[in-house]
Amino acid sequence: MAGLPKAQSYTTKLIPNQPNSELNVLASLEVNGASKAFLKDSARRFRYLKKLADLRQPEEVKQAIALLEVSNGTKANLCNLYQNYLDYYNLEWIKPKYKHKLKLEDSNQRKDSNADCSRRQHLGD
Repeated sequence: MAGLPKAQSYTTKLIPNQPNSELNVLASLEVNGASKAFLKDSARRFRYLKKLADLRQPEEVKQAIALLEVSNGTKANLCNLYQNYLDYYNLEWIKPKYKHKLKLEDSNQRKDSNADCSRRQHLGD
């Protein structure tokens, strides 16, 4: 089909070919007010992602995250962290959408809370 734009190809030229390119991202997050706990956790997650895929290849990272046998919440957190990496290097990707699920306890508490409210309304309280 002529006239359709070609898919954007990703390049690794913008990201330095160095073993610790994520340190620049962490430094940027720190300058922007990220807490020490967040930075420590982010460094750990970056090390984990680097074992799974080449951080300079967004599609490879996306596939590696998708294949993980972890919760969707964990996948969402990894995608958010990787989005910070891409933002720092002015790159784009189509970010996967993973939703955090409510814990069963929270869900049951809400049901109980809603039931209490409906009982009160019924009783005229």
